[in-house]
Amino acid sequence: MSEDDEAFRAWLVHGVTRRWISMPVCAAHMPLPTTPEEDIEIVLTGTGDSEDIIYIDDPCLFALRLWKEIDEDEYFDDE
Repeated sequence: MSEDDEAFRAWLVHGVTRRWISMPVCAAHMPLPTTPEEDIEIVLTGTGDSEDIIYIDDPCLFALRLWKEIDEDEYFDDE
């Protein structure tokens, strides 16, 4: 395992352990991690259903959910 791979693995384990991020999921084949409140909203609005998506090569698209709340103004200012 390369040094870069080890650093990434350590970052991932640390983030999951601290509950800042979810475990990786395949966004093409698995539902993204949601909160119970979001589950209710998704059911009520009927959005978020990916069954109508057709993939030619059926790729796995790995994604992480960020659980840590951030202040966008603090992190993404115009400077």
